[in-house]
Amino acid sequence: MLVSQILKTKADDSVTTVKPGTRISQAAAMLSEKRIGTLVVSADGKTPDGILSERDIVRTLGREGGGCLDDTVEALMTRDLEFKKPAIINLISAAVGAITALYFAYNDYGVWTL
Repeated sequence: MLVSQILKTKADDSVTTVKPGTRISQAAAMLSEKRIGTLVVSADGKTPDGILSERDIVRTLGREGGGCLDDTVEALMTRDLEFKKPAIINLISAAVGAITALYFAYNDYGVWTL
């Protein structure tokens, strides 16, 4: 079985969002139903306010017990999101830089310069 086939059985390609006021028990049910590990928290369904992961829920359950299931997503979500370029973009950028360096190292006489 190919990795792509396995991933197709785990979840669809859409992003699942949840409102900040949603109860943790409801968010946990969504994670289980959709077979995903993270929900994007968004008040308007478009702009991310944070994320809530299975790990966030499990750690809070371990510290506080089952009572946290009545808390809202807003209380547990990670707020400080960092948006980074995908790794492939970094790889392509490095490759282009290396090719450019090699191009300029080869002088007009067909001799490599250091």
